[in-house]
Amino acid sequence: MIRYFRSAGCAAALAAALVIALAPALPAAGYATRSSGGAVSFRATPKGVVDGQFRIDLVVDTHSGSLAAVDLRKQARLRVGAQDYPPVAPVPLSGHHGTGSLLFALSPAPAAFELVISASPAGSEVRFTWP
Repeated sequence: MIRYFRSAGCAAALAAALVIALAPALPAAGYATRSSGGAVSFRATPKGVVDGQFRIDLVVDTHSGSLAAVDLRKQARLRVGAQDYPPVAPVPLSGHHGTGSLLFALSPAPAAFELVISASPAGSEVRFTWP
């Protein structure tokens, strides 16, 4: 059913509501998900500071072997400016698919940062940069 609005204010409010409702959704912290391809793919979504630690949710997939050799506690770093932060908790990986959260002792959330995963099974360094 189509309703006609008698005032320009009502029409403007409806238009604004539609723009907000149809806008692409970002994660709760406002960070976009970044992905890599290759034999081993990584998908990273920063969630901001949760319980006093900066959190990045991670999904790792491969169809050519096991992820058990990937030690993100040693291979992952959060780079903020010239400083690197190691994860404070491991993300154990095994099999072909892995998910978990990388937690870093960092608060408040930085405006710009980079997640670096060195010596990845893909054979090279993987870098994700925000914003």
